[in-house]
Order: sequence, then structure tokens, then C-alpha cells
Amino acid sequence: MKSKNIILLLCTSTLALVSCEQAEVIEGTSANIGISPSISLDVPYHVENDGALNFRSTKDYFEISDSLAKLSEKEFRNWETLNQFESYRTYTDNIIEAIYTAMDDAPSKVTELLKQNKQFVYMTEDSLVYSTIQSRAYQNIINKNGIFYINGIKNIVDSKYITLATTDNSKSIQRIAYLNPISSKERSEQINFDLFSYTKSDNTKRAYAECYLIKNTAFEDSHGSNQIMVQFQIKVDGKKKRPTGWKHYSTEYSVSQIKGIFNGIPTETYPNGYVKSYGTITIDAPAKVSLGEGKMGFYTKNLMNFSVRNMSDPLKAPDCIHFKAETRGTGPEGVGYNYYKGKYITPQNCIKGVADICPLHQNVYSR
Repeated sequence: MKSKNIILLLCTSTLALVSCEQAEVIEGTSANIGISPSISLDVPYHVENDGALNFRSTKDYFEISDSLAKLSEKEFRNWETLNQFESYRTYTDNIIEAIYTAMDDAPSKVTELLKQNKQFVYMTEDSLVYSTIQSRAYQNIINKNGIFYINGIKNIVDSKYITLATTDNSKSIQRIAYLNPISSKERSEQINFDLFSYTKSDNTKRAYAECYLIKNTAFEDSHGSNQIMVQFQIKVDGKKKRPTGWKHYSTEYSVSQIKGIFNGIPTETYPNGYVKSYGTITIDAPAKVSLGEGKMGFYTKNLMNFSVRNMSDPLKAPDCIHFKAETRGTGPEGVGYNYYKGKYITPQNCIKGVADICPLHQNVYSR
């Protein structure tokens, strides 16, 4: 069986990726028929015939996923081209671009395009179009069908869950909620942190921001063993005022004044990788972080410096989340995002003089 092997090289602050052909992959027993069960020791992953990435191990999966998150839009596209891989991110970006173009040139086609692609994208009440899979880490490494492999073990990602495929490549009952899985009154549920907007005081530009807690999960064997890394993610978007109304556009994004108190995060493991203890993780990052230029910007922070095996407990709700999200056009103004135990301050009203919502931190003001 032939497959294309890819070597990831880290050179100074950028990623250089080199593609090469390997005549044959070592055969063995796999949980998925027709999938390479073993990868050459010097190659962290390769592209399978179905266009999905097959990682050598969960360790390689997390390391490469973290590295891809640091690439600029142009660097990420170049990486895909060099390695002949099309990610879910690129596939859905093209759909989103087509819908935004239709909004301007052929509004009557928008509903049809949304219906045709409802598996991949959706539209918000403010006419923003987003991928149904919100995790940036997954967007970067899955193919358009939501698939990636760990040493031949097929993982399938959808908008809320990651599922282990069975030996006949169908979905199994083993699945894990990865998007905002919060524990509430002895049960597990999924919540969404609110999407907020802020319109610049001169009424020319608008910024949008929302955030997520993600259990970045990868199944590593056919019995359902998995590794999990908990992440905090911020998404920033923008619009500008046109004579015909507010229009989405590509611009530069940034976040700053990030503070958060996150509960129920693994802090220690046993030698076998299972969770030994949980604790509270605090983020305090006041400096502005550029998210690059593109259709939207993402900030992802690992809340652990290790992954854990078979973490069955849902996450606990954070005490608070604060940050400021800007576009190039709204700066120095932006979305002052302030969450405290399920309550928010509306960013448009969050200016100096408004009472602090959180007893532990000052508000992050929009202007």
C-alpha cells in the first residue's frame, strides 16, 4: 500500500514541511480496513488515500496540531499545497467565501448555498457564516469529512463530538463531547459562551468575539483509549460599514488583557497517564497578541502542558473570562468580553465607570 509521508521540520520561528515518497508502509493489524497501521519511525504522519492525516501517535498529533496553530494564513495554505492535503478549514473557508460573495452579487443564492452546505457551515443572526466544527485545532488537521487517524485508528469529528470508528469504518457508540462540556448539577451538558459584538464609536467598523472550552481528544486504539488536552479558544471576526450595509471582510485581528479562572483542569497524572488530581488554572496575559490577517482570527491556549488518558469527567464551569478583541479597523476600541459565573456585561456598554462584574478582576473595557 502506498502512502505519502510528510516530515515536519521546525526552523527558527517558521515551519518548513518537506514531502517525500515512501515505497511501502509496514503492514500489520489495524482497527480500520485499508488504513496503514504503522508509520515509519522518522515520519510523524502521512496522508491516507481518503485525504485524511494519519498520525504516528497522539504525541505527534498534539505537537503538530500546536505547531499548525502558529502558522499565518499564507503559511498554512503553503503547507497544504506542499503536502497535497486539503483541510476542513480550507474546504469550509471556500464555502464561506462563496456565500459572502453571493451576499453581495447574488443574494437570492445565499439560502440555496446554505442549504447545500448545511453539513459544513451555518449563519448567525448577524449574517456571519461559520464552520459547524468550531475547534481550530480540529479544523486544521481533519479532512472535509471530519476524519483523522492515530496509527490507523479512525477518529470522526462533528460539531460537538469526536467518535471512534468501528472496524468496518462506521461510527461506534464510543464518543466524547469535546465542545464546552460543562458539568452542571451532577450531569453533563454542553453550553455556548455568548457571541458578542462591538461597533466602533465612529460607526465604521465592528468586531465580534466568542470563546470556547475544548477537550481536544484523540482515540488511539480500537478499544476506545484516548488522550485529551484541554484548551481555551477565542474567535475574533469583523465587519465594515458600506453604503449597502455591514459587510464581512478580511482584516487583521488581535486579543489582549486575557484573564481567566478555569476549574476542574487536570494538574497531575499517574505514571500510566490517568488523571491523579484536578485543580484551578489561571490565565493572566495582558499583552496584545496578533492573530494575523485573514477571514477571522483564532487564539488557542493549552490549559495543560501534557495530555491525559481517558479523562471521563466533564469540565467544570470557569469562574470568569475576560479579554479584549480588536480588528485593525476598530482598534484601539474592541469587544470588551467579561464573563463571570454565567453572567456578562454587554460590550457596547462596557466603558469606564461601569461596575465590575467580577469580584476578582476589573472589567476589560471596550473603549
